[in-house]
Amino acid sequence: MKADTKAILNTITSRPAPPTKQKANYLDINTDDYFVPDMLWPFIAAHPEKEQAKYAFVTSMIHCLPYKDENFESANIARKTWQNKLGNNYRKYIDDLKLWGVIKIQHNSDGRESFSQSRNGKEGFCKCYALTDAAKEGGSIQKYKRQRAQKVLSPEINAKKNDIDMTNPIIAHTANACHNLEIRYNEQVYFDTIEEMARKISGEAVLKSIHCHNFSVRYGKRGNRLFHPVIICNKHYRRFIFFKHSDKVNEYDVATCFPVLLLKFVAREEWEEYKAAITGDIYNTITGDTDKTKREACKKDFQKWVGGQVQNYVAEWFLERFPLTYHKINGDKDMAAKLQRLESYIMVECMVSWLIENQIKWVIPMHDGFLTDGNEETDARVKAFVRLTFLDVLGYCPDIGNPIRRIIQLLPEERPRHESQPTFTDAPTARKIQLAAQLNGRMKSLARTFGRRDETFSQRYQKWLDLKQRLAVLTENISATIKPAFDNTPIIEASL
Repeated sequence: MKADTKAILNTITSRPAPPTKQKANYLDINTDDYFVPDMLWPFIAAHPEKEQAKYAFVTSMIHCLPYKDENFESANIARKTWQNKLGNNYRKYIDDLKLWGVIKIQHNSDGRESFSQSRNGKEGFCKCYALTDAAKEGGSIQKYKRQRAQKVLSPEINAKKNDIDMTNPIIAHTANACHNLEIRYNEQVYFDTIEEMARKISGEAVLKSIHCHNFSVRYGKRGNRLFHPVIICNKHYRRFIFFKHSDKVNEYDVATCFPVLLLKFVAREEWEEYKAAITGDIYNTITGDTDKTKREACKKDFQKWVGGQVQNYVAEWFLERFPLTYHKINGDKDMAAKLQRLESYIMVECMVSWLIENQIKWVIPMHDGFLTDGNEETDARVKAFVRLTFLDVLGYCPDIGNPIRRIIQLLPEERPRHESQPTFTDAPTARKIQLAAQLNGRMKSLARTFGRRDETFSQRYQKWLDLKQRLAVLTENISATIKPAFDNTPIIEASL
């Protein structure tokens, strides 16, 4: 048993060290990464790889879409999304996954599946999907080879393929800046939970679209916000995005932007008092605490109340401090869209028009902020213009301090060590847990690839059960075998 464990662990730690070239790229653009729940494998093990990929695509879309915003447990997915990948017979795969207890569809009050078509010119909504609790118990990321190899598109072909309106100067400026981005994904990213897997899949998908110049730049329907690949990229994976000519990227945002924009709708009698309230950190003022976690929760609750979704402690605070403003905006379900349109006017229409006029190319609008190539002179000019524009439109000059994310490209040997990163010498218990998780993933990966094509489903399923039992035995004995197995094995630590 010890020999087998040592062989497996040696395989795990034999990953190649990250190369020293700055522009190394671990992205495989000719494969698709999908999240596959553990409980799904017995049902699709006998299917060809092409069919497995279709089932995996459905579970991956449902699981990974919510974690782009990290707020939702379910995902609204349009029919066209399924048709583009699965064809007109897409319902077969959804029905099978429902029958197997892998996914569920939210139902309306009348008991039917959630779905609404557009009526009277109003926007409808898509069906709402979610993974079942059993499907969330465990899973893995599987790679499937694409049917067609991806190519790096020219700006002209990308504009035609993704319907980018290059006649609009603001969209054209943003698209050209995004075409000057490149991906430096020179770190191996490891993960332990299904939430981290979801972030990895959604983040890498956007990185691939930027690398291949296969993305869209468009305005949103309600708030008129400008969307592009950097905006929709998970914040954990933006650190791999750089301008081709720079080794440094800065991302700025307007402090407490939504409360600042609300100045436009504050009652005149309460304007000065509200202005004084937002001069500090209004979120900490509402909660009466400086705890960062509570501040982030208050930020989300503020947006929910302004959007007319709920009545919460933010509403109570406004009713007590600014009753005239409370009665003016409370219950206005279009208020969030109004604030977004005002934000877009300042941060997109005004700022990008000024960038074009001053021939500043490498600045990308980011809703309530902007991304720059790290040039200090450009950063200072853009920050000054944005503050003055807020002063002109709202009568208030907000704070735009240091960048919320300053990303500097480092060689692998120069990367600083994270304080909580475990090592074998200073945290043996944490290291054992980490290696046990890697062993668990390795055994599951072996179980995915078992069997020959001429074996029946029953034979494959029996092999699956045997490997699962073997994994349980190895996991029980890992604390006794982990140290001898690694006495003479080099430790390769995971990059954060």
